[in-house]
Amino acid sequence: MVVISTFLGEIAPTNARGTIGTINQFGVTSAILVATVFGIPEVIGTCELWHYLLAFPIVLTAIQLVTFPFCPQSPRYLFMVKNDMDGAQKALQKLRGKRDVSEDLAEMSLEKEKQKALRELSLVEFFRDKYLHRPLLITVGLQMAQQLSGINGVFYYGQSIYSTAGLSQPALVALIPAFTNVIMTAVAVKVIDKVGRRSLMLNGLFVMILSYLLLTMGFCFQKGYFGNAKGSNWTAVFTIGGSLGVVIGFAVGPGPIPWMIVAELFPQSARATALAVAGIVNWLCNYIIGQFFRTLMEHTEPYGMLVFVGSCTFFLAFTYLFLPETKGRSIDEIQAYFHGLVDQKRKASSKAPPLLH
Repeated sequence: MVVISTFLGEIAPTNARGTIGTINQFGVTSAILVATVFGIPEVIGTCELWHYLLAFPIVLTAIQLVTFPFCPQSPRYLFMVKNDMDGAQKALQKLRGKRDVSEDLAEMSLEKEKQKALRELSLVEFFRDKYLHRPLLITVGLQMAQQLSGINGVFYYGQSIYSTAGLSQPALVALIPAFTNVIMTAVAVKVIDKVGRRSLMLNGLFVMILSYLLLTMGFCFQKGYFGNAKGSNWTAVFTIGGSLGVVIGFAVGPGPIPWMIVAELFPQSARATALAVAGIVNWLCNYIIGQFFRTLMEHTEPYGMLVFVGSCTFFLAFTYLFLPETKGRSIDEIQAYFHGLVDQKRKASSKAPPLLH
């Protein structure tokens, strides 16, 4: 995941960086859909056939091994790290499908000129660099938002949620969010470079908040908290509608954006370390959700989803306060923005009156 996000960010032109970056998430959601389909009892999700499902990734891995040698090297890596301008030019020509790639080379030259004095940062240097503190804060915050928004709880325990809500054939019902996830991620791929990362992230989290409230309503109907409504059709309406809304909100915002935007926020010298930190935070939060989601639902039923209303509200505020819009900006322009914030804060501090003792 880390290597793919880095590579896609480095090969993409500025005006299509969002689209290409989110294609990775489209692949992930498509794989989730395939796994969900194969995992239902009517296909191979049985005690007798489950091992075939476990072996299926071998086929995909073999395809990747065969096709990988035809994949061009990252032109940004060749130019800025290896100082191989000819190699970078050939890679760009192959990726862009045209001979004139002077605009891309000029952008990389400008970024390289400004980072001549820099080298690949060590982990300690990475955390000490004051110009990287805000991008790092945004990176960690968005990775936490992706996982602590609760989406994996909905996918991991989707069938249990639908069973608890009294729905028949929960395995088949669980296919609906999986299909929706793929469709809405495709929508995000299409519009991200038009609408922008910040807008999609904010709107996605807002939709998730409303949808978790709908899910809570569905569980309350199931518990009979609304008179004689227990077991009524309203349970299915709110439960399925809420879960679909959660998936839609996630697919257009917290799903694709946290990974693709990391490559935009950091210079070449810090990008690899930043993505490694992002991966650690992401999988740690994934583990937390996977381990404690069921326990949370059992001990807080029917109000467990309100926890994610709170987390999504927090990350909505975080995104509004800290995430700048990077749509259409070059890497150099984004770095200039963060440097300007630090320099502005330093100037303000130097002008402040001395503290009284």
